[in-house]
Amino acid sequence: MFLETSFDRLFLSTVRLKTRSSNNEIVDASAFIYIYPMEEGDFPFLVTTYSAVQRAVIGSMSFFQQLDGEFALGKPHVLDIDNFSKLWYSKDEAAHNVAITPFLPFAKHLDKKGVSIVTQGITEQHLPTSKSYFELSFNQLLYYIGYPMGLWDYKNYLPIVRNAAIASLPMVNYQGNSQLLLNTTVLPGSEGSPLFESRFNDRSNPLLLGMLVPPKNSLMNDRVRMNTLEKTDMGVMIKSDYIISLMKSYLAEKEFI
Repeated sequence: MFLETSFDRLFLSTVRLKTRSSNNEIVDASAFIYIYPMEEGDFPFLVTTYSAVQRAVIGSMSFFQQLDGEFALGKPHVLDIDNFSKLWYSKDEAAHNVAITPFLPFAKHLDKKGVSIVTQGITEQHLPTSKSYFELSFNQLLYYIGYPMGLWDYKNYLPIVRNAAIASLPMVNYQGNSQLLLNTTVLPGSEGSPLFESRFNDRSNPLLLGMLVPPKNSLMNDRVRMNTLEKTDMGVMIKSDYIISLMKSYLAEKEFI
């Protein structure tokens, strides 16, 4: 396997998404796999933005796969699913642009088809502690892995790593929600990318700080609001603590816990 370090292998946690609405609106996005720990056994989730899946009648997910026991570089398996929006769970969508769905049904379906996918879910060892955000600094660089249109590696079917600088105070929830403002351009296809902080010269324990989402006009003060905030080189990170709380809510409602 050419992805040897723990940071490099986070590439395997990503999934490329493409959704189509009933009026043929196409959304390209990224997603990632997070493994929620439970006493009964691990419960993997697929995580992306609510805006990517909310109107999707068809969704396509591209997975890394093995062929003849070898990593099939540049040869993903694409899974197409009807009624895609109905598979996703979300809450408080206006404030937190996040959607989750259990990953295991997809894995079982592919296994029945004889497809051997290659994944590595993000785990709780990658989660920040309550002190982590106080240890971050203004303008510090974060890293995200995703599939921005026109830039990701089409030939090898691999995501790319981009960076974002923290624009709001890390220890304060920007605009009162579980999020931070970032200096980065959220290119089409990048939304849903996992965001990491990695210690200088230490790639062994990257922290999953959150997920990249496009900005909204509602984030800006009325007096300075632009016609569209997407014209600015800004993005938003939904913090990982909200994503984990959404998973807990799902498991409680479905009576898994």
